[in-house]
Amino acid sequence: MQRCIYCLAEKEDECFNREHVMPESFGTFENAPVLHGTVCMVCNSEVFQLLEHEFKEDTDAGVFCQMFSRLIKRKPTQARLRGKNTQLKKRFSMLDDFFSDVFPFFVVEDDRIKVAFIPQVIVQKPDFLVYIPIDVLVLARTDTKLRKRLESILTRDLERKDIKMFGGADSLEDGLEMIRRIAAHLAEYGIEYVPDEAKNKYNEVGDVSKQHFEMSYQVTLTQEAGRVLAKIAFNYFAKCAQDAGNVELVFEPYFNRLRAFIMGDGTVELKDVITNVEQKAIIKDLDGQDASLVAHVINFEAVNGDLIAKMCFFSGTVFTINMGKVPAGFDRAEFGCGHAFFPIDQKICPISANPARIGDAYSVAKSFGLLNRL
Repeated sequence: MQRCIYCLAEKEDECFNREHVMPESFGTFENAPVLHGTVCMVCNSEVFQLLEHEFKEDTDAGVFCQMFSRLIKRKPTQARLRGKNTQLKKRFSMLDDFFSDVFPFFVVEDDRIKVAFIPQVIVQKPDFLVYIPIDVLVLARTDTKLRKRLESILTRDLERKDIKMFGGADSLEDGLEMIRRIAAHLAEYGIEYVPDEAKNKYNEVGDVSKQHFEMSYQVTLTQEAGRVLAKIAFNYFAKCAQDAGNVELVFEPYFNRLRAFIMGDGTVELKDVITNVEQKAIIKDLDGQDASLVAHVINFEAVNGDLIAKMCFFSGTVFTINMGKVPAGFDRAEFGCGHAFFPIDQKICPISANPARIGDAYSVAKSFGLLNRL
């Protein structure tokens, strides 16, 4: 028998599956921290799965995750945005709103990460937008699972007004040819789309290397997004406690408020758990300056008797999470732990409060614990 750290129910061993500390949608990592026998399948599938989908599709962290998705998954990917709580504004140099409807993906060229506007079809659904690049349509011809996912989006009841296309070519003629190719792919899903070439819009970009891409966003942090952040923080603490041989700590009353918030019982407000949101680096470089990394960072420590976690995704917005009171006997200077997850390199690096120890090459597998704040 095992006990779920969220619903607290005792269940047979087969009712539990692996729980990734960092959601897989944010990257797969070598020596990825995984919880065993601690989160039941019901909580995973019926509570957290939908929450994490919404987090990916309607938060700034989720949008960046999808922009980096080709580098993270190392294959063609699509994007899906709800736009309810996160509104994006995109601008490419002085080209007014020409690229406002196109989703930008990050790619690597000449060992540098760059923004790429890949030829794509944009599908407007009642509750979300889907951006499907042409190479995803090509891949779906041989990938059965991907094909089924696209079939749920590219339905026959789509109207012309629900579809936009972006050719992304070097000339008007090449752009029109790309639009025709995309239309041919849509025909495979029963969608007859004849491009109206008279309404096509073409804009000469010129030397792309001299252009400047800007993206701004307005975000409303919701209770549901806060629950995902709190869950990741609690998963991380549970992993550290498990590896330290103190997994029973996660069942202590110290975490009842956090657990209630994560499970969505409505008795705990967002502001009481997510206590601060700011644009400030968690990691410092060797000179003590803010370090800019393409990484997810999470750590925890004792602050005035409270267990405080901080995390960010892609070194963006930093969230401070009050997890509750520090367990008895652990209000010590060395209490804490921290790691950086690098989704592009698929590596994990232990981090320390001491800048000189950042990147210390000791075993990742042995770096999770409760007293690792050096």
